[in-house]
Amino acid sequence: MIDCLPAFEKYLGYNEEKFNSDGLIGYGLCDWAGPWENLNEAPTPVELTDSALLVGCYDITALAAELSGEKSDFAEKAAALRSRIKSKYIKNGLCTVDEQTAISMLVYYDIYNDLAPLAGQLAKAVEKYDFHHHCGMVGLRRLYPALDKCGLSECGLKILLAEGYPSYTDWLKRGATTLCETWREGNSQNHQMYSSFMAWLVKSVAGIAPAEPGFSKVRIKPLAFGDLTHCDCELDTVKGKITVHWTRKHGKLTLNYTVPVGVEVID
Repeated sequence: MIDCLPAFEKYLGYNEEKFNSDGLIGYGLCDWAGPWENLNEAPTPVELTDSALLVGCYDITALAAELSGEKSDFAEKAAALRSRIKSKYIKNGLCTVDEQTAISMLVYYDIYNDLAPLAGQLAKAVEKYDFHHHCGMVGLRRLYPALDKCGLSECGLKILLAEGYPSYTDWLKRGATTLCETWREGNSQNHQMYSSFMAWLVKSVAGIAPAEPGFSKVRIKPLAFGDLTHCDCELDTVKGKITVHWTRKHGKLTLNYTVPVGVEVID
């Protein structure tokens, strides 16, 4: 990460040249390949997704600068961009774009003053589609973590196990043995596009998450929600293999894990 700092700074400078009159950006790919007729016409504005993604870039660069011991103003720039996004896309605590992707982006990147209104709005946005996702490749990657942050992890499990279009179950019933590029037939049948649920299973259901870059320190805090009764997970990291096994019976969670030598498990 530290070695990439010059590239991060160069990329951020390029984006800063793209700011519009509202101090936001909107030139990249939309929330592409969602379950709508025209893959390139996502209901969430590119300006919102791009600007939120830029907040994430500022956060990462600020961390890289901190780890390198370099003084920077990236954290301040991230805060200023968050403020500009909130000014345009949040009203009375709610996202002005009532879409799963838009709400999830605000939640995921901490672009809010009060999480509660957005949490309620996100729950309704999922329920509206009978616990199916209604987002593209950008939104789905943030949807599951956003649901976790809002205390709605069980909704994530319902989406993952939902039947009918659009769903992973629908792919399986069509004979898919690999992940597809889009939810409809006719595109690539071996694509990484919608694999983010795997990260969610590892980070949330199994509860394995790095506490700092490089997995020298990790947190193991599984979310045992809904009807889940057990979980077995193995994760290969740069430090070695981490394993987690938990069971839940009569409301009691029993957790066992192993980590490589030299890796510290922290609260």
